[in-house]
Amino acid sequence: MKHPAPLSARMIELRELLKLSQKVFSDEIGITQGALSQLESGKSNLSVATLEKIHATFNVNCNWLVVGSGDIFNVDELPADAPINIGYGTIPLVSAEAHAGYISQHEDPEYISALDIYRVPGFEDGDYRLFEIVGDSMVPTLNDNDVVITEKVTNFEALQVGFIGVVTSEQGVVAKRIYLDEHSDAHLLLKSDNTEYRPYALALADVREVWAIKGKITTDFNTLETRSHQKIDKLEREVEGLKDQLRELVDKLQS
Repeated sequence: MKHPAPLSARMIELRELLKLSQKVFSDEIGITQGALSQLESGKSNLSVATLEKIHATFNVNCNWLVVGSGDIFNVDELPADAPINIGYGTIPLVSAEAHAGYISQHEDPEYISALDIYRVPGFEDGDYRLFEIVGDSMVPTLNDNDVVITEKVTNFEALQVGFIGVVTSEQGVVAKRIYLDEHSDAHLLLKSDNTEYRPYALALADVREVWAIKGKITTDFNTLETRSHQKIDKLEREVEGLKDQLRELVDKLQS
């Protein structure tokens, strides 16, 4: 007969699943790091107060934590309008590979809880998502593979006209500047920062979600400066070419 792992092992499993250090985890459940270390080593017992705090903070199934029974998280207990997140301060990442699946499963708590999660300082209290950018339509503001930190939009009127956000629809997951279409209350107007892409309208009925971009995580620090230098170099070459043509023309006229 297979026996469940001890509570101490499940405490470690939970903390590692949430990707939290002992210090952060202990702070969030209201105990000292030393007390958490004692729990994880099996040298002390879990108090009812700490169990209730873990349940309230991370929506953990108490039966799983105490005896190893059932799922780790109580996803079925979430209210319909509650942010789908597996723990306070943790943000799910919708990677480029997950875009297609996210469109059809964005309201499924089990799907969301299976996504990779991260903690971003300053974004602990709210309904947030991380989205990986695909393509160059928002260059130079956003680059391919950048990760944007977004907050759920519930009131368009409270937002600045032309705010940068992520829109999910049957057409995909896109990052654009978002406008209310002045010609139709039933559409959003989506514009790219890259002028090679034309604006287009998207029916509000087709919109699944809208997320306002609050920040980004990037490794592409020098892209804009590099492009500026490339443009200057190109202009300099063109000017030199015009000078050469002008000299040839003058030489012909003088000969």
